[in-house]
Amino acid sequence: MLCTTRRRVIIGIDPGLAGGVAALGGTGSQDVLKTWRMPVVEDSSGREIDTKAFKDILGEIYLNFGLIELAVMEKVSARPSQGTKCSPKQGSRGTFVFGGAYYTVRGMLRLFNVPRVYIPPQTWKSNVLVGCKNKDKADTIRFLQDRYPGINLLATPRSKVPHDGIADAICLAIYGWNSQQTPQKSQAE
Repeated sequence: MLCTTRRRVIIGIDPGLAGGVAALGGTGSQDVLKTWRMPVVEDSSGREIDTKAFKDILGEIYLNFGLIELAVMEKVSARPSQGTKCSPKQGSRGTFVFGGAYYTVRGMLRLFNVPRVYIPPQTWKSNVLVGCKNKDKADTIRFLQDRYPGINLLATPRSKVPHDGIADAICLAIYGWNSQQTPQKSQAE
């Protein structure tokens, strides 16, 4: 059944293979409507975004919650030759896989004409995680648990650790909600 209630729906997307999707909506306040871990398929050539399942997520949002007003996706870049102790080098294969996932999601949003913006992590973190010291994955999870007591950030019922891709996706949607971003209509991608 098609959702007939007029509500604002903004989605956040952490586009990596370990990323997530979150729908935020409401008629006046921002409620976390639903979250998904990024759908992935694996075959003999490796892992990639499951485009059918991603399309189904967009359809579920439209049918159950309403028209997507804006998708806020993390604008990220691969760095095959750079690395730190906490973030080792990606390598050329990792960079290729990461880029494939990133551009698959961008292409799906464009294909389904979803209004969208691409926001660097530093931008959304400095705007959403105000007051958080490190603005890292742990701060993101703590921020959401404080803001939405009882929120379920687990990827599956069997998970024991909060899924940071889902947490990032929720924060990206919060950023979009708060900032009233103007979607990109016809930017060359």
